[in-house]
Amino acid sequence: MKKFALAICLFFTSTIFVHAKTPPNPADYTITVHVTGSHLVTQSGLDREHLNVVINGQRYELRCTDIGISWLLNLGDYKARITTDQKTSYDFNRDYEFLLPDNKTRQFQVVGIPDATLPSNAQ
Repeated sequence: MKKFALAICLFFTSTIFVHAKTPPNPADYTITVHVTGSHLVTQSGLDREHLNVVINGQRYELRCTDIGISWLLNLGDYKARITTDQKTSYDFNRDYEFLLPDNKTRQFQVVGIPDATLPSNAQ
């Protein structure tokens, strides 16, 4: 009976280590995202982080899709990769994963494309 219990413990312990998240490979994060603004927006009682960013010369607004993030990302450059990219001739859906300096990642979805004809300080 002791051998059986030991075998069960070893099995579950080994499956936990197998399913542990592997660290991200920095070489996969080839896009540079320049964060120009960071703010929290309350939706349904939850604070959601929103970013104003520039990617390849195009301005976007991104919303953090990770639940429970109520920190503000510092302004500056971050490496990222596209995790979802769906397009038609008239719209698109795109998600990014940012690689943070401590090798953690954070998920963002494009939720806005600012009017490119307005100056950045216009309201």
